[in-house]
Amino acid sequence: MITLPACRTVLGEYAAYQLAHISHRVTGCAEAVALVTPYDHAHRPTYLSFRHDPGQPWQALAGERAVLDDAIHAAGWETRVVGMGAPELAALLEMAEAV
Repeated sequence: MITLPACRTVLGEYAAYQLAHISHRVTGCAEAVALVTPYDHAHRPTYLSFRHDPGQPWQALAGERAVLDDAIHAAGWETRVVGMGAPELAALLEMAEAV
């Protein structure tokens, strides 16, 4: 895994992960959207949504989206939480906390 903080990108073994959107609410909550681009061209890039509540770890939200606007909307409204999945995502979200 290679982290590129200036580009807000993490290069993993099977895909590149880029922070596509980050927003902070007045309540202290944060929402992030990551663009996942597989190196295998048989799979298309997708957006994953995440939420962070104060004092809690980042939570991966259910569903993959093909459109950034849909993923941003999901970050604010999706209630289903899923497992984080890849260590690359955890490294990417650490970058989001620094933004």
